Amino acid sequence: MRWLSTLAVALLPALVAAANAQAPGTVTGPDWRRQMIARGTGTLLVDQPLANLTRNLDLTPDQVAKIRPILLAHHDRILAILESAPASLTHDEFMAQVHAISAETHGQINALLTPRQLELVKALGTPARI
Repeated sequence: MRWLSTLAVALLPALVAAANAQAPGTVTGPDWRRQMIARGTGTLLVDQPLANLTRNLDLTPDQVAKIRPILLAHHDRILAILESAPASLTHDEFMAQVHAISAETHGQINALLTPRQLELVKALGTPARI
């Protein structure tokens, strides 16, 4: 599924914008990770995607309570890579790790969704719209 590979867009927009070489205010050069960390921390990067999911999928309060920790763990895992990976980590290697984490996160979230909500996810196509 195309939307599995782009969860970072929905969950960490500041990180992805910083990572995209074509975006204005782009982060480049040897210190790209530090700049991404500075732009990509805070619970807003969890709360906004959760609000989008809640609005677009009509999540129940119980689902919200279960999904929020999953999104926090997703954010924390990506931040940990940025903070602790060796200096030799390339942007492509970083993004491959982000995609793997995102796929796992989607699986965890999908397990909490109703069949109707899963159909909505398919109809929306990408997390950027969620």
